[in-house]
This record gives sequence, C-alpha cells and structure tokens, in this order.
Amino acid sequence: RGAPILIGLVDDFRVDGRWRTAGLHGVIVPHEHLVSAHASAGSETLVEIAGPPVATTLCSEKTLTEHKQELNLSETPPLLLVAAEGMHADTIRSLAFQLTLLEEAAVIAFHTGDDGERSALVREAAASYGLQASLLGPVVNIADYYGAADLVLADACDLALFELLQTARPVVLVGNERGTARSAFLSDLAGVVRVSDVVQIGAE
Repeated sequence: RGAPILIGLVDDFRVDGRWRTAGLHGVIVPHEHLVSAHASAGSETLVEIAGPPVATTLCSEKTLTEHKQELNLSETPPLLLVAAEGMHADTIRSLAFQLTLLEEAAVIAFHTGDDGERSALVREAAASYGLQASLLGPVVNIADYYGAADLVLADACDLALFELLQTARPVVLVGNERGTARSAFLSDLAGVVRVSDVVQIGAE
C-alpha cells in the first residue's frame, strides 16, 4: 500500500498560509476567487472548487408577493426577519434595542428554530426594551417567512447563511467578532451589506 493522499478542505474564506505548508496533495476551496490565493505558493498542490453546500429548506420558487399573501402580510408594514438561531447573545440584545429606534413601521420577527436558549433570550430582551416582535420557533413553513421578508438580519457564522442568500432576499450581516473573513468576502463579492457595529444598524 502506497502513501496516503492528503486533501485539505477549506471551509471558510480566510486564506491561511498553513494550508501551503501542510504537505497536502490537494486543496478544496469554496469559491473560485480563492483558487489563485491558494495556488500562489508556487507548489504543485492541486486546487479544486466545491461548495459551499446549500440546502433547500429555505428556498422557494414563489415570489415575494405570493409569500406575503399566504401569510396574510400583504397589507402590513415590511417584514424584518432576524435569523437568531445560534446568534451571539450580545448581538441579539443589541438588535432588540436598536430595532426599537426604527423610524418606519415594520413587522419584526426573530427566528430561533428549536434553539430554546435563544428563544428565552429574545423574549427577555424584547420585554426589557419594549420591542414588539414575534418569535418563530420550529415552524414547518419557515421558507414562507423568509420568502416574505423584506429584509433579513443574520450572523456571518449562521450555518444557513448561504441558504439565506439563495432566497434572493436582502441580507444584512451583523456582529463584529465572528465570521470576519466570511462577511468581508460576501460584502466584496456578493453585494451583502455588512454592519460590524450593531449600533449603526439604523443608519444602514
């Protein structure tokens, strides 16, 4: 039996020099713009593109209008949906306060899925700041809510982020400590708005 073939799977958008010195035969990167960065070391390491994988739980062929009609939101103010499942606790608290400062009327909902800890945190923060918001737990038709959203606020480290981008709804990435490389990449190449300081969310 010969020597094993070593393949590196890059699961983020940060170019780390350690990949070049790990003695790998090949590297799999999530986007074509990372190929040259990983191949620039002058080695014979093979660089291929695969991913990021995208599920279809939130994807739908319906239009924004059709989604709003199904949820009886056609005559309501715009829907602002916070993808709060797994979101940093400090970010949730800051958002709960900042959203009370909106100058325009909006229907606000936090999606926490089956994350009981985040659900409790959202309830606590909303009550503390007097924020009128709905809480979406493990909703069966969650794709309809994302499809009906006029704006989605999400953490750059959200596991469903690329799935969110496939919904074609406007997405704003919030939070300043996690997912810096990913959020910077998406801001530069995918037109995603990035707000590192949640205090500035109203201005954006």
